Amino acid sequence: MTKLLSGSFKSSVHKTKIIRIHFSKEDIAVVDGEATLTGMKQSEESTALTSIKFTDVMAKKSDRWLIADVRAYVLQPSPKEQPVQ
Repeated sequence: MTKLLSGSFKSSVHKTKIIRIHFSKEDIAVVDGEATLTGMKQSEESTALTSIKFTDVMAKKSDRWLIADVRAYVLQPSPKEQPVQ
């Protein structure tokens, strides 16, 4: 995360929306959500990514919830079906 946030994500803004939380144990939670990132640098221009989905595994340690693992992905629209010839 440090490398990512100090590189092309430096100075970016993250907005997060939690969709679902599942507690597999009282000190382990699986969190599904969506995030929007703006202000990312790609070449010389700033861009915005939307519809980033993520799943975090959270572990409670000393009354604090810490991220134990992260899976993030961007859903691409499916290509339009080509007519059969």
